[in-house]
Amino acid sequence: MTVKVLVVDDEEDIRDALEAELVSVDYDTVVLENGENIVNTALKTRPDVIVLDLMMPKVNGYEAIGALKAESRTKLIPVIVASAATPNGILTAVRELGAIDFWCKPWGEVELIWRIDHAIGSVAA
Repeated sequence: MTVKVLVVDDEEDIRDALEAELVSVDYDTVVLENGENIVNTALKTRPDVIVLDLMMPKVNGYEAIGALKAESRTKLIPVIVASAATPNGILTAVRELGAIDFWCKPWGEVELIWRIDHAIGSVAA
């Protein structure tokens, strides 16, 4: 089974780095620069997991999670929040919205892959 990851981040260098790491372990990737079209993209590409930044223009990560969880066809897709913001207070807020994990930038490749595999496994279990 090929894993498909939707990466949503407004910083091009972050998107490129995440995509390169995911492709290096044979994951398929789809990238967006903000949450504006996240539901339509998720419906069209059917990702196994979404890695989502919080602080983005147009539609931020909080709004994107809310939109995904409000749509019956996307609400079960695991969402990992990846943010440079400190988790104080944020962790509770994103969990209440439906994210399953919070990951502080910068990251290590091993940690990224582990978190994605864990997110996919938690849905399958």
